[in-house]
Amino acid sequence: MAARKGKASRVGKAGASVAHRVERPALFSRLGPGLITGAADDDPSGIATYSQAGAQFGPNMLWTVVLTYPLTDCTAVISG
Repeated sequence: MAARKGKASRVGKAGASVAHRVERPALFSRLGPGLITGAADDDPSGIATYSQAGAQFGPNMLWTVVLTYPLTDCTAVISG
């Protein structure tokens, strides 16, 4: 791996740059509770339900984002 114009390249064991490595706890704290909520709700029956609802309504229900996103954002801010 060549160094960039006079700057030394620091490479860790796995080949990732040490300067750009993010520790796991810091990464999880930046992702927040939405990661857990999203992962908990992606079960096969939920995916089937969402697919059927999307096929039935299409983009007609997209207006609900205007109402639900601020509530979702407030919940994420309160959760810390």
